[in-house]
Amino acid sequence: MTQDPGRSGQGDNILNDKFIAQKVEDASAKLKRASAEMGKICFGQEDIIRLTMACMIAGGNVLAEGVPGVGKTNMISNLATVMGLDFKRVQFTNDLMPADIIGVEVLEEDDTGKRKFRFIEGPLFTQFLMADELNRASPKTQSALLEAMQEHKVTSGGVTYKLPRPFQVMGTQNPGYEIGTNPLPAAQRDRFMMRIDYDYPDEEAERTLALSTTGPSEDLVELYNKIARGEDLTQTASGKQKIALEPILGKYDLIAMQELAKHLPVGQEVMNAALKLVRSLRPEKPEAPAFVRDAVELKGGPSPRTPQTFIAAARALALIDGRLAPNVNDVKSIAIPVLQHRIVMKRSRNPDETFRDLISQMTATI
Repeated sequence: MTQDPGRSGQGDNILNDKFIAQKVEDASAKLKRASAEMGKICFGQEDIIRLTMACMIAGGNVLAEGVPGVGKTNMISNLATVMGLDFKRVQFTNDLMPADIIGVEVLEEDDTGKRKFRFIEGPLFTQFLMADELNRASPKTQSALLEAMQEHKVTSGGVTYKLPRPFQVMGTQNPGYEIGTNPLPAAQRDRFMMRIDYDYPDEEAERTLALSTTGPSEDLVELYNKIARGEDLTQTASGKQKIALEPILGKYDLIAMQELAKHLPVGQEVMNAALKLVRSLRPEKPEAPAFVRDAVELKGGPSPRTPQTFIAAARALALIDGRLAPNVNDVKSIAIPVLQHRIVMKRSRNPDETFRDLISQMTATI
């Protein structure tokens, strides 16, 4: 562990190391409780929960992709509850305008007859924003998220407004082959820390999901008693069993964890692995292998923001596991979600399979 530059002396360094070690242990215990709580309603999605939590701790945004019905919305909304964060959801459609998410200026008149503009905040003013079906919105509206995602602020009427802290965007998108989708521009894709794919659940998870979501929502005898008494049934349960999840963390816990993760030291081996992986995937560079030049478009490699993503996410994974430093396996384990939306593959019959083969070959060299 490197010495805190604000301290001096070996004794101070030891005290600081002990403090960090204790905080890492406490944070890991809370995160494991949060993951277990999520397991009550998200069946067979342990890896997705872990990756999403890592992005939150690293302060990054997440792009979730999958066919409808695989649980993207359910997982994200419930994760907000467990993490104790304010949550808003925006359904992106082709007629959604930037002001619909940023907010608008309205002209008001006070008791004295004086008129002035007042800014009404849009749904961006939250801690945890779900941008549902982001690639159905127009490019103009998609771009409205850029300043918010990168700078954590928005501008309306020439005035800049800061967004709450923490602030993170969890965007979902449908596969690009669906009609009515607008692919996200490269600049916006790069602002998502990871693209996490939601696949179909395995048989056992799908069986549990089907039974748990179609079970009774209340006692049958009590329901008939309400009918006999002529009570208003609009206040009863909707017919789908609900599990009330417990908030395990709060916004201040997450902010503290985000800062704590930054104090975990990164070894030279981990840094070299991240740099080698990223730089070797740029086909125009001399260090790129021949199979990378054959598979990746020229100028289609990952941006300089990518090594930062690897290091931040690797630190977050170490914190989740209760380790005091990340390792090379952390870099390898997140290679696909970190890179799959940042690399432009050449046309092929199965670009996803080609990409995974490419990453498999590259991670074997680090």
